[in-house]
Amino acid sequence: MTGVLLALASAVLYGVADVWGGLLSRRADPVAVALLGQAGGLVCSVAAAPAVPSPDVAAGDLAWGALSGAGIGVQYLALAQAGEDSGVWPVAAGRVAAVLAIAPMMCSPGRRLPSGTVGLWSAVNGGLAAAALVCYLLATRQQLVVIAVVLSSLYPVVPVLLGVTALRERLSGTQAAGLAGAGAAVVLLTLAAA
Repeated sequence: MTGVLLALASAVLYGVADVWGGLLSRRADPVAVALLGQAGGLVCSVAAAPAVPSPDVAAGDLAWGALSGAGIGVQYLALAQAGEDSGVWPVAAGRVAAVLAIAPMMCSPGRRLPSGTVGLWSAVNGGLAAAALVCYLLATRQQLVVIAVVLSSLYPVVPVLLGVTALRERLSGTQAAGLAGAGAAVVLLTLAAA
């Protein structure tokens, strides 16, 4: 049951970070927001790593973590390959890879990092996304990867629900059916995992 809760926490944290990142990208260069977010995630994951036991961090675990920085499609499967004894260091390795992937884009003329609160909140938002990845990684260690992936992948539900509740957007019948299906999937997976 803990694995299910961690996977759902990952979805909620990632969903909130997704919305927040979108809002920040309206106020500053999206590439700069992404770079600061990944840097903030790196700082947070390195700061959190000593709190999770990691008696044997193998090079392969860090390589899987670095591969996870390639994007969301690879991220979940790559992190699930990291060994239990690696703690959350694979998440930190993934953030290093993401920073290295995004940083060259900042060399384009006219790009600059935002200053003040937008820059700070971009980094904090990256910490939130890193926390989502830590929850996912820990969920894979307590739950079947298939269940952890499916539940964590429900993060797009959060922006939809925020749109419906905060922005008073209206759902079509098909969209409402999709949300109901996602809710039913959560219940069924939770019952199956118990």
